[in-house]
Amino acid sequence: MKKFITLIAIALLLIAGINSCKENKTAEAEKEVATAELMAADYKVGTAKSIVIWAGKKLTRSHMGAISLSMGFVPAMNKDIQVGTFVIDILSYL
Repeated sequence: MKKFITLIAIALLLIAGINSCKENKTAEAEKEVATAELMAADYKVGTAKSIVIWAGKKLTRSHMGAISLSMGFVPAMNKDIQVGTFVIDILSYL
């Protein structure tokens, strides 16, 4: 009978240890997701203050112009900008 109780106690300890390990892995995964969310950020472009200035040239003459932005955003990871998306309002030719 003593051996049976000892085996049950060992089995319960193993089960408790496995569950504790699973909880630790879950907590670590949640921390990693939270850290990744903190490192990633999206920046919106201030369209009221932003314009695109362009120049067109050919052999005999050149001309310049400006176009407003309709919208834009720049995603960054760890404050490093990799790409950006901009929408130009072609009807705003100045």
